[in-house]
This record gives sequence, C-alpha cells and structure tokens, in this order.
Amino acid sequence: MAVLSRLSMQFRITAGVVIGLAVIVSVLGYVAVSAVDQSRNDAMTERLIWAKAIAGHADYSLRRTTEQTSAVASQLSEDWNEPGFELGSVLGPYVNSFAGSAVALFKLNGQLVWTDVPSSAAEAASLYQEPQTAEALRETKAVLGQCGPRSTPTVCVAAPVRSAQDETVGVLVRRLDLSDPALNLLLGVDLGSTGQAELLDQNGEALAATNPQDIGSTMHASVLAGLIAERQAGVRVHHPAGYPQHIVAYAPLSLMPGWGVVVQQHTDVALAAARNLEREFLLFGALALVLAGGLAWFDVRQVVNPLRGLTSRAQKMAGGDLTTPISSERQDEIGTLARAFETMRARLKRSLEDIERRDRELEQRVEERTREVQSLNIELQRREELRGKLLEHVMVAQEEERKRIARELHDESAQVFATLLLAIQGADDALPDSPELAKAALARAKPQANRALQEIRKMILDLRPTALDDLGLMSAIRWYAESTLEPAGVAVSCRDNGDQRRLSTPLETALFRMAQEAINNVARHAHAKKTRLQVSFGDAKIVMDIQDDGDGFDQQAVVAAADSTRGLGLLGMKERAALFGGEVHIATRIGRGTRVRIEVPLEHGQDTRSAG
Repeated sequence: MAVLSRLSMQFRITAGVVIGLAVIVSVLGYVAVSAVDQSRNDAMTERLIWAKAIAGHADYSLRRTTEQTSAVASQLSEDWNEPGFELGSVLGPYVNSFAGSAVALFKLNGQLVWTDVPSSAAEAASLYQEPQTAEALRETKAVLGQCGPRSTPTVCVAAPVRSAQDETVGVLVRRLDLSDPALNLLLGVDLGSTGQAELLDQNGEALAATNPQDIGSTMHASVLAGLIAERQAGVRVHHPAGYPQHIVAYAPLSLMPGWGVVVQQHTDVALAAARNLEREFLLFGALALVLAGGLAWFDVRQVVNPLRGLTSRAQKMAGGDLTTPISSERQDEIGTLARAFETMRARLKRSLEDIERRDRELEQRVEERTREVQSLNIELQRREELRGKLLEHVMVAQEEERKRIARELHDESAQVFATLLLAIQGADDALPDSPELAKAALARAKPQANRALQEIRKMILDLRPTALDDLGLMSAIRWYAESTLEPAGVAVSCRDNGDQRRLSTPLETALFRMAQEAINNVARHAHAKKTRLQVSFGDAKIVMDIQDDGDGFDQQAVVAAADSTRGLGLLGMKERAALFGGEVHIATRIGRGTRVRIEVPLEHGQDTRSAG
C-alpha cells in the first residue's frame, strides 16, 4: 500500500481502467463483433443470395420460354394450310422443351389449328381467351403474363405469327404451370427440414413451393408487403402466430412485376452458430466485467476519501459561498484539482461582482429607455389626436366649400338661367306670328333652358341640401330618400325613434353623407322594390338602419376591388363613422337584399339646437 500511495493517482486509475477495459474490449471485439454479428449477417446474406439465385433462374426460364415462343412463331406462316406442311416437325421440339405446359396455335379469327392437348379441346381453345393473346395480336410481339384464375400459378406466353407479307395471320400460345415440380423453377433448394423456397405473387400468395402444402399460403404477405411494393430485395425476421421464428429472404422477378422468390429457414437453425457465440460472449463478458469491476473498485477506494472533502467545499461554492477558500496540502492530482477549484472560486467571485455592477448599469439604462419610449408614445398620441382634428377640419372645410358653391350657383347661375328663360318667353310672346323660324328656334331653346335650370337646382341640392341646415337630419334624409328612390320605382318608408334633436353640424353632415351613400347604392345597384329607413335617437348613441329587398352583393369581392366606386363608397362610410368613434355594419347576401346599420356615439355630437 505504501508503494501504491507514492504512485500518482492518474497512473493508478489509468492502470486499473486500462486493464479492465482491455479484458472487456478483447472479449467484445473477438466474440461479439468478429463472430456473433458476422455469423448472423452471413446467415442472412446466404439466404438472400439463394433467393436472388432462384429469382434469376426463374427469370431465365420465363425469358427463355418467351424467346423460344417468339422464335417458333417466326418460323410459321400461312403455309400451315399447304399440303405436306407438318406442324409437328416445327412445334414438336418446342413442346418438349418445357414440362408442365400446354401449347396451341390459332388462326387470327380464333380457329384452333394445332395443340398438344387433344384430349381437352375446350382447354386448348381457352388459351385464345387469355389477355396475353389479345395483347400479342395488338402489339405484334411476344407477351408474357399471369393467366387463368388469380389463385393458379400459371403464366401464358403469346407470340403473333406473321406471313411472308409481314401480316399477322395467327397466334402461338403457351401456358406454363409454375407449380409443376418437373419445371424445377425453384432449383430444388435443400435447406434442411426447416428451410424451403416459394414463388410469391404481388399479393404475397405462394404460387409455387418446394413444400407443396404451402402453395396458396399468404403467411409472409404482411412482413414482405413493403419489399413487394417497392420491388426491392431484402431480409426480414418473421415470427407469425403459431409458427416458429424464421428468416425470410426476398428477391423480386424482373419479368413479372410484383412476383418474387422467398427463401425461409427457422432462426434456431440458421443462426445456431451465432447463438452459440452469444452464450460464450455472456460467459466471458461476465468474467471480464467482474475482473474490471474489482480493479476499478480498488482504485476508486484510494480516491474517494480525499475527494469527499473537496466535494463538500465545492458544494458550498456552488451554493453561493465564494468567501471560504479551498486549500489542500496534497501534491498529487487531488491537490492540483483543489488549487484549480480555488482559482475558479476567486474568478467566480470577481465575475459575480462584475455582473452585479453591470446589472445595476443595465437597470439604469432600461429606466432611461423606458422614459424615452413613454415620451415617444405621448408624442405619438398627440400627433394622432392632431391628425384626427386635421381630418375633421378638412371635412368641415369640404362641406363649407360645397355650401359656398351651392350658394353661388343659387344666387348667380340659377338666377341667370331663370332670367334667360323669362327672356326667351318674353321674346316668344313679342314676336309676330309670321316669323315661324324665329318662333321655332325660341321654342327649342325654351325647354333646354328649363332643363339647365333643373340640373343646376339638382346640383345645388346634392352639394348641400337646404333641408339639412333648416329642418335637421331626419327631414334631410327623408327628403333625399324620397326624391332619389321614388322616381326609380322604389317604395320608401322612413321612421324615427327616440327624442329627435339637433346634433353638431359635423356629425349631422357625416350622418347625412353616409345615408346619402347608402341610398345612392340602393338606387344604382340594388334593383329593389322597397326600402326602409329608420333613425333612432338614443341617450348615448344614434343608430341609422337602411334596409332594402334588392339583389344584394358579395361584400368581400366589392371591398377587394380597389378600382370599384362601390368599394370606395363603403370605405368612405366606414371612415366617416370612425372619425366620430362609430361603426358601420353591412349584412348582405346575393338575392337576399342588404342592410346597412350605422352606430355613432353622441358624447361629442350633441347640439343645443332644436329639431325642425
């Protein structure tokens, strides 16, 4: 023990760990990696190689059948009807080239010319009904595919017969029974009592098998579904209910899409060598772990006691005690670690002091930025209020300008047209009856002057209806609705609820303009028969409700059309209402009419004037 205490801790721990790990790594590397995995992979790879080899043999057999059928068909022509032409001499060797088959030669119209199954003419004639026959005649080339009932392991090869003039005159059809052992499609694989080979279709059903009892089985359909769908070769470990676990190797056929070859064997046989190595690994691994554990325990015992004191002081430091120094008289790695902890404690103490100082500076800066943001928010609110006031002044100025134009048109232009009309009338009265041309000209001028006067008066009323200033909001809306809608054939019903009173001039003007826009929309677009207007004067708000039974419209489409006048009108109504803190609600459906509801609070819109 005295000798060991003089050795460095690094040497002692390193020596113990290296010895223990050397044993473990040697056992794991030699037994587990080099033997168990390799043996398992070799067993699976061997079965996959078998599956690919059998699949290649099956592809070769089917390809050879297709090529032979095409070659024999190319030797035939319409000469089979000539005297002395022996079909048997041409077809005999072809018939004997494969076991488990049936051959038939047909004319183009389906007439049976020759067959090697004379005992069953119906069976021979059925070959003409197979889909490969029709496809071969259509494509003018040899065609291979599954035929007969889907549950039978048969394939058909059909090849067209061409004449010397290169015209199709018949078809040669051959049917192969893949389950016939004489065909040797699965190469007679011998994998012992627990191994066998199968030919599967696209549904995972066994069409042929080295064990005839397994024909028609779908045991591997679920576990091989992905490989069959992707036409990929692979190996799976399968444990179906009621059967032992076994390895399944799958390889697809290239000539028959969806078909493939399966080689299977019980895992207890295929992986016997690997499992023996696994048992050896457990035994040697356990011994190695015990040995490595004993060495590690011995070394840790020499380290744990001095580390406990260092750990206790490190925990105090982690708990926030950075004032107690950490010291050690040891000169080995424990002493070096203690001195490193002491250096770290001093640096942490300085770092915490710096962080506290920076936190105070940061809080001061945050307070300064907060005051700046609050100042900016106040300035922004002031500017928003100023913008609202400016917008209100603009609308008031607009209405004043309309009022001025209407007054000028009334005082000047309208008077001029009225004087012109009187002058024309006086001239007409003063002319003698004889100048017919002059009287006719005056007669034509008179209705034109009268029409101009009516248009000027209408323009005056549209710019600023006098009823709004003289009689109030309800009377102005009633007058405008009746004068606009009744000439268009729309019945108008106007009602008011509540204590009717005068409002502030800007609010009355805004409400009238919103009602004016809604009435104009009814007159121009709605094709309505009836319109109902209701104005409700409440204590806290005023509500206008304009409803028609017209066509209605698609509100989203109208608002989305930036160049639409109707869309701009609706937007203008909402902006006018928002200026006074109100809202505009529009409910409409195509063919179901439209309802416009305008709500505006009265807290800023009261007026002491009485309603007219």
